Amino acid sequence: MAKRYEPLREFLARQGGNSLRMKFKQIDQIVGGLPPSAWTHRPWWSNSPNWTHARNGWLAAGWKTADVDMQARELTFERVKDSPSTTAAQRAWNPLRRQKGRELDIEALAGGRDNLVEIVLAVKRYVDGEIVETELGRVIRQHWGKG
Repeated sequence: MAKRYEPLREFLARQGGNSLRMKFKQIDQIVGGLPPSAWTHRPWWSNSPNWTHARNGWLAAGWKTADVDMQARELTFERVKDSPSTTAAQRAWNPLRRQKGRELDIEALAGGRDNLVEIVLAVKRYVDGEIVETELGRVIRQHWGKG
């Protein structure tokens, strides 16, 4: 499911500006088909990180949904200003993909992107002095290799 919304994340990450109005049909084409609930249930478009499509789609790109018009089947994506979690995850992602000149599938080693992002965010919290080393270790053990 996470990979299904990766094209939307990549599309939004390439966009300039602070807002982007889109039709559901455009998003449908980008992700290779939206589920029926996206067309009929407003909560599908919520900005909850509990929803895989939101977390791995627009939220992972640093955007949120706004002005969702179910009748017109369109919405606005708005860039999230200085979102610490998104910013940290985005900054950490690309350098981790390469190690010693070869591709490293760190995502697979961590048991998936969601686990890896949780670990990176915990490291950031540790560096910022928000959590202690034992809490960092707990988060890493909780997420590493669990898929």
